[in-house]
Amino acid sequence: MKMTKVLPFDETAIDALLPIPRDQYEIVMATVEKYLALANLYGYEHGKEDLETPFIDFTLRGTTGGYAYPSRNEINLNKILLLENFELYQVRTIPHEIAHIVVSKFFGYQRQAHGKAWKFVMKVLFGLEPSRCHNMDTTNSMVRNTKQFEYACGCQNSFYLGAIRHNKMMKGLKKYSCGKCKSVIRFLGNQTDKRSLMAERKAK
Repeated sequence: MKMTKVLPFDETAIDALLPIPRDQYEIVMATVEKYLALANLYGYEHGKEDLETPFIDFTLRGTTGGYAYPSRNEINLNKILLLENFELYQVRTIPHEIAHIVVSKFFGYQRQAHGKAWKFVMKVLFGLEPSRCHNMDTTNSMVRNTKQFEYACGCQNSFYLGAIRHNKMMKGLKKYSCGKCKSVIRFLGNQTDKRSLMAERKAK
């Protein structure tokens, strides 16, 4: 009889598949289950079917913290904002999006997404303030982290060009001039990225 070789369990391989660090992923899922349990307690008392755990995605970008898709039982979270505002997500963004799914499953279609039913779920079932919008810093989530190349002109003003314009300058296909001194800008050999550049300008 041929024996099947059992490979050792590789936690590192599992971690590599997770969209965020494991400890934070587990907290996110525990938070989801916490608010689902609160909703299901209400549902049990009112003859509703238990809510199933929604699929949690982490691919949302831009300024939105999260988005719920009740029809397919899915929530998409903004990974960058989540990691930068982790504690806030646990008491605000995640329950906010779960509340949308609860409303859809328990109360049906609502003309106002953040109307009375959603506020009821947030305030009465979850014990949270029903706040619609967030005030998180979205600089890193809405800006593509593209390469920036530093140039200077005759009056020593600095300019930063993206990869496309930089490559055109290097190949002699395009020339860019300073609007003040009219001299053609020259590459200084320095390279950075857009997020670092914005952070530097914000600090000044």
